[in-house]
Amino acid sequence: MNDKKLLYIETFGCQMNDRDSEIMRQLLAATHDVTDAMHAADAIIVNTCAVTAEAERQARQAIRRLRRDNPGARIIVTLLHEMKRRNVALGLATACVGGGQGVAMVFERV
Repeated sequence: MNDKKLLYIETFGCQMNDRDSEIMRQLLAATHDVTDAMHAADAIIVNTCAVTAEAERQARQAIRRLRRDNPGARIIVTLLHEMKRRNVALGLATACVGGGQGVAMVFERV
C-alpha cells in the first residue's frame, strides 16, 4: 500500500522557476507522489517569481483559484513571493528531503 501524499506543483516565471520546480519534484519524490491532477492533490506548491507585476498578479490569482478548487489541500507558496508580499528582508526556508533529513536556508531580499 502506498502511503505517500499526492503533490501538485504550479510554476510561474522563467526557465529558472521551471528548473526549481523540477528540483522540488526530485527532492520530494521520497515522501510524495507528484501528480498532474491538481484536484487530487493533498498539497500544492505554487512556485513563482516576484520579478514582474504580471507574474505577481498571476500568482495571486492562481493561489485564490487553487484554494477555491481544492479546499482540502495544503497550499504552499515559495518564499520570495511571500517575502515581497509581507515586505520583509529576511526569510527562512526549510525543505524536508525525507528520512528525517532536511535543509534550512536563510534568504535576504535586496
